[in-house]
Amino acid sequence: MRRLILFDVDQTLIDALEHHNEGYRRAFKEVFKVDAELTEIKFSGKIVPTIIRDLAELKGVTKETAESKLEEAIKKVEFYAKESVERGRVKVLSGVVKLLKELKEMNHVMGIITGSPKDVTLAALEKAGIKDYFEIFVFGPEGKTRAELVGLAITKTGKKFSGKEVVVIGDSIHDIDCGKPYGATTIAVTTGFHSREELMSHSPDYVFRDLTDEQIVSLLS
Repeated sequence: MRRLILFDVDQTLIDALEHHNEGYRRAFKEVFKVDAELTEIKFSGKIVPTIIRDLAELKGVTKETAESKLEEAIKKVEFYAKESVERGRVKVLSGVVKLLKELKEMNHVMGIITGSPKDVTLAALEKAGIKDYFEIFVFGPEGKTRAELVGLAITKTGKKFSGKEVVVIGDSIHDIDCGKPYGATTIAVTTGFHSREELMSHSPDYVFRDLTDEQIVSLLS
């Protein structure tokens, strides 16, 4: 069976947390005039507009101000995070390159769904040397929810895939939940900020320690 395999990016394929944190820190200082760190909230699996709203609320920024400056904040987060990526390095997580090569050889359609903005995501994937494995890209600002991102990815294929032909792979409970409205196969890995128990409580189809597990290739062959 040819499948549409959709990967989350951060803590699933790569570790670029320091760059995202730099983006939010500098953006919040410039746009909202407050000191803020991404790691002060539970951000894993959330899309960038939601993260900005949650962090703004934590820092005492009014909802009216947060909404009126949301687009500006998104652009600043993206600009500063991308700048940080271009100056630094991006760690590719264990098993990623081998898995991507094997899945590509099986002629699956590979896609990215991420809560992060476009430019910083592409810069990070490029720096990590894995961008060219993917054909479909959907970014956080494109949808109101993470589940919408899956629908957009399916649409970008011409709706050639449905149900278990769609596979969502990620490290957060939100990655699991976003695939369920489409009947997708959900695969979780414990390389992020959720414990195995937390991930299991959202009933993914499979949970693995990381992407080195050979069973993943067998499941998708």
